Order: sequence, then structure tokens, then C-alpha cells
Amino acid sequence: MGGLPLRPQRGRPPISAECRELIIRIAKENPTWGYFRVGGELLKVGRTVAATTIRAVLVAVGIPPSGRRARLRWN
Repeated sequence: MGGLPLRPQRGRPPISAECRELIIRIAKENPTWGYFRVGGELLKVGRTVAATTIRAVLVAVGIPPSGRRARLRWN
């Protein structure tokens, strides 16, 4: 059993599936909220998630940034 020693994992651990689903749900229910606002709401329920992580989750499932989700118009 003289194999190579295991290398330590690098970077942050991935977020849980529960947290990922919560991010998607919040973004769909509140189309005008940006990444920082979604992150702030997650803090209220005890989850600390960076805006870039929120962006990565939403881009991975095909949800565009908030301005495009809400279809804002400047009248």
C-alpha cells in the first residue's frame, strides 16, 4: 500500500445543494434583486455566500443578471 500520499484539497469547498436551490429560488421570486441583495437575504437565514458565487450559480442554470430578469425600462 505504498501509494502516493493524498494531496490536500485546494480552494473553498462547494456550497450545498440546499443553498444552491435557495439562491435560485430567491433570484426567481425577486427578479429585480442583484447578486449583493440575494447575498444579504441569505445572511438573514445564516448563510454566508459571496456575490461571485451567487453569480456563478445563476449563470450555471441560465438565469441572467437582475437588469435583464426584470426587463427594466427607463420611461
